[in-house]
Amino acid sequence: MFEAEVNVWEFKEDAPYHGEYTTKNWRRHYISYCADERGNPKNGSPYRYFGNGIAFVTEADFKAWLRTYRSVTFEGYSENQTVVFGYKETDYLIEKSDWDKLDLQRDTRLCNGINLCKVRYDDETHTVHVYRFSNSGQLDPRRFKAYALARGTDLSMAGGVS
Repeated sequence: MFEAEVNVWEFKEDAPYHGEYTTKNWRRHYISYCADERGNPKNGSPYRYFGNGIAFVTEADFKAWLRTYRSVTFEGYSENQTVVFGYKETDYLIEKSDWDKLDLQRDTRLCNGINLCKVRYDDETHTVHVYRFSNSGQLDPRRFKAYALARGTDLSMAGGVS
């Protein structure tokens, strides 16, 4: 990270390693798979997939996250590593009354528990805009998981959340 005063800033990467996928337009993650030969997590951890401040217990969780952020995967630089380029995320915490007025798809995110949210995808900027009215984890984790849209979960039963 650096700070500089410049007249013009331009991103150039000659012959990028991952083609059109660069950090100019995408969010990059390095995900490591950490399980034994039977697929059980190592070192007493419940997680099998790790990367940049995120972790997943199951392959289904990992795949739901990949679909949610419209990700593309590449072979990693080391054994059991995957390079992932996906949509960036912009979060908005808004009043419940404003959230109710948004005509957007419902989804769920993990933030102090499972939270109901609404999402808008911007395919031009590769950004998913996530609107929440709470960070309190108001949904029952036995019934709901993060990234419900990608899992095909019916969120109509989550309608009574206040």
